Amino acid sequence: MRTCEVKVGDRIISANYDVVGRHNLDGVHVRVAKVLEVRECDGCENYVYDLSVEPFENYLADGVVVHNSTFGFGLEHIADGILHLWMDDVESVKEVRRYLIIKKMRMTNHFRGTYRVEIAPSKGLILTKL
Repeated sequence: MRTCEVKVGDRIISANYDVVGRHNLDGVHVRVAKVLEVRECDGCENYVYDLSVEPFENYLADGVVVHNSTFGFGLEHIADGILHLWMDDVESVKEVRRYLIIKKMRMTNHFRGTYRVEIAPSKGLILTKL
Protein backbone atom coordinates (compact mmCIF):
# COMPACT_ATOMS: atom_id res chain seq x y z
CA MET A 1 0.00 0.00 0.00
CA ARG A 2 1.31 3.46 -0.86
CA THR A 3 1.55 5.97 1.97
CA CYS A 4 -0.87 8.33 0.22
CA GLU A 5 -3.47 5.52 0.22
CA VAL A 6 -3.45 4.86 3.98
CA LYS A 7 -6.83 5.57 5.56
CA VAL A 8 -8.45 5.35 8.97
CA GLY A 9 -9.11 1.73 9.88
CA ASP A 10 -6.21 0.28 7.85
CA ARG A 11 -3.73 -1.91 9.64
CA ILE A 12 0.02 -1.28 9.41
CA ILE A 13 3.12 -2.86 10.91
CA SER A 14 4.68 -0.74 13.64
CA ALA A 15 7.39 -1.19 16.25
CA ASN A 16 7.60 -0.29 19.91
CA TYR A 17 11.10 0.40 21.12
CA ASP A 18 12.90 2.50 23.67
CA VAL A 19 15.41 5.23 22.81
CA VAL A 20 18.38 2.85 23.16
CA GLY A 21 16.71 0.37 20.80
CA ARG A 22 16.59 2.94 17.99
CA HIS A 23 20.26 2.32 17.21
CA ASN A 24 20.63 -1.44 17.50
CA LEU A 25 17.05 -2.79 17.35
CA ASP A 26 17.54 -4.80 20.56
CA GLY A 27 14.26 -4.91 22.42
CA VAL A 28 12.15 -4.00 19.39
CA HIS A 29 8.65 -5.46 19.44
CA VAL A 30 6.81 -5.49 16.11
CA ARG A 31 3.02 -5.40 16.08
CA VAL A 32 0.09 -4.71 13.79
CA ALA A 33 -1.49 -1.34 14.56
CA LYS A 34 -4.80 0.12 13.44
CA VAL A 35 -4.66 3.59 11.83
CA LEU A 36 -6.74 5.95 13.97
CA GLU A 37 -6.07 9.25 12.19
CA VAL A 38 -4.68 10.45 8.84
CA ARG A 39 -3.69 14.08 8.31
CA GLU A 40 -1.45 16.13 6.05
CA CYS A 41 1.68 17.70 7.43
CA ASP A 42 2.04 21.42 6.63
CA GLY A 43 5.34 22.30 5.00
CA CYS A 44 6.34 18.70 4.24
CA GLU A 45 5.83 18.77 0.48
CA ASN A 46 9.24 20.27 -0.33
CA TYR A 47 11.43 17.26 0.48
CA VAL A 48 11.30 13.75 -0.98
CA TYR A 49 13.90 11.13 -0.15
CA ASP A 50 14.55 7.82 -1.85
CA LEU A 51 15.96 5.71 0.98
CA SER A 52 17.51 2.33 0.41
CA VAL A 53 18.30 0.29 3.52
CA GLU A 54 20.04 -3.05 3.04
CA PRO A 55 19.23 -5.84 2.99
CA PHE A 56 15.42 -5.59 2.89
CA GLU A 57 14.60 -2.00 1.79
CA ASN A 58 12.52 -1.62 4.99
CA TYR A 59 13.22 0.75 7.86
CA LEU A 60 11.53 2.29 10.89
CA ALA A 61 10.01 5.76 10.53
CA ASP A 62 8.79 7.00 13.90
CA GLY A 63 8.09 3.43 14.98
CA VAL A 64 6.38 2.32 11.76
CA VAL A 65 8.01 -0.27 9.48
CA VAL A 66 8.08 1.39 6.04
CA HIS A 67 9.68 1.08 2.62
CA ASN A 68 9.74 3.19 -0.51
CA SER A 69 10.42 0.66 -3.24
CA THR A 70 7.96 -1.42 -5.21
CA PHE A 71 8.62 -5.13 -5.65
CA GLY A 72 12.37 -4.54 -5.67
CA PHE A 73 12.24 -2.13 -8.62
CA GLY A 74 13.82 1.29 -8.38
CA LEU A 75 12.10 4.63 -8.64
CA GLU A 76 12.46 4.68 -12.43
CA HIS A 77 10.11 1.70 -12.69
CA ILE A 78 7.25 3.41 -10.89
CA ALA A 79 7.83 7.04 -11.94
CA ASP A 80 5.36 8.73 -14.28
CA GLY A 81 8.12 10.67 -16.00
CA ILE A 82 11.91 10.57 -16.25
CA LEU A 83 13.95 13.46 -17.65
CA HIS A 84 17.72 13.24 -18.16
CA LEU A 85 19.51 16.59 -18.08
CA TRP A 86 23.20 17.14 -18.74
CA MET A 87 25.64 19.69 -20.08
CA ASP A 88 28.87 19.62 -22.06
CA ASP A 89 32.14 20.23 -20.28
CA VAL A 90 32.28 24.03 -20.33
CA GLU A 91 36.09 24.06 -20.17
CA SER A 92 36.47 22.02 -23.36
CA VAL A 93 33.73 23.64 -25.50
CA LYS A 94 34.15 27.18 -24.09
CA GLU A 95 30.38 27.73 -23.81
CA VAL A 96 27.44 26.41 -21.82
CA ARG A 97 25.51 23.71 -23.70
CA ARG A 98 22.64 22.01 -21.91
CA TYR A 99 20.66 19.01 -23.16
CA LEU A 100 17.51 17.09 -22.21
CA ILE A 101 16.04 13.71 -23.13
CA ILE A 102 12.57 12.61 -22.03
CA LYS A 103 13.25 8.96 -21.23
CA LYS A 104 9.72 8.20 -20.08
CA MET A 105 6.47 10.11 -19.81
CA ARG A 106 3.62 7.79 -18.94
CA MET A 107 0.55 7.88 -21.18
CA THR A 108 2.05 10.33 -23.71
CA ASN A 109 3.49 9.93 -27.17
CA HIS A 110 6.57 12.10 -26.68
CA PHE A 111 9.67 12.95 -28.72
CA ARG A 112 12.41 10.50 -27.73
CA GLY A 113 15.35 12.41 -29.19
CA THR A 114 17.58 15.05 -27.66
CA TYR A 115 16.66 18.68 -27.02
CA ARG A 116 19.12 21.54 -26.68
CA VAL A 117 18.11 23.58 -23.62
CA GLU A 118 18.60 27.33 -23.35
CA ILE A 119 17.63 29.34 -20.29
CA ALA A 120 16.23 32.71 -21.33
CA PRO A 121 15.59 35.51 -18.82
CA SER A 122 11.88 36.31 -18.47
CA LYS A 123 11.02 33.35 -20.76
CA GLY A 124 12.26 30.23 -19.01
CA LEU A 125 13.47 27.11 -20.80
CA ILE A 126 13.67 27.06 -24.60
CA LEU A 127 13.89 23.55 -26.08
CA THR A 128 15.20 22.94 -29.59
CA LYS A 129 15.09 19.46 -31.13
CA LEU A 130 18.48 18.20 -32.33
